[in-house]
Amino acid sequence: MWLLPLALPLGLLAGWLAGGDWRRIARYRLHWWGLLAVALVIGLIVGLNPDAFAGGLLLFVSLATYLAVALRNLHIVGMGVVAVGIMANLVPVLVNGHMPVRPEAIVQAELADADSYVHVQLGTGRELVDDGDHLTWLGPVVPVSLVNEVFSWGDLIVMAGLLDVGFRAVKPRSVRPVRKVPKHAANRLPRLLRREANDEPLVVVPTG
Repeated sequence: MWLLPLALPLGLLAGWLAGGDWRRIARYRLHWWGLLAVALVIGLIVGLNPDAFAGGLLLFVSLATYLAVALRNLHIVGMGVVAVGIMANLVPVLVNGHMPVRPEAIVQAELADADSYVHVQLGTGRELVDDGDHLTWLGPVVPVSLVNEVFSWGDLIVMAGLLDVGFRAVKPRSVRPVRKVPKHAANRLPRLLRREANDEPLVVVPTG
């Protein structure tokens, strides 16, 4: 999961290379900094201590805290996508009490072979799929052997959202200027529309 935090700086770099301006970052208003700090601390505990006590609960609290911050900052472009990804990861944890991991995904990601996957450290709140698990397709099912990682669809959505957040932080969408209609033309428009509605012919008078 080390790729997830890299998505934001990669988005910033991409935006800068596309002609963005680093100084635009200062214009962003991020709400609930304190809660974000709490989420980061819990996330570190979850990421660095795979055998943490009450792992499923810690993972749930971590995701729920990140989700709250994302929803509070929906005014930031890309944060809505991040929120969708977090919810996709939160649901299976809420339903099962942990994040179910498919053994075949571990093998395909080349983290272990078919005989040793049971010894792989899955991380806090993650457990191998069993018969009682639900919504397992929302768990880590996307193997990427290039980086020896297994991602969930929620992970990929979060990464896409963070890339967009970073990119738009330094290179916002361009806004087309609105052409102002001259006052005399604006006053004549309702009269012309009424004529057209009544099937009255519009007479064009040559000028010059």
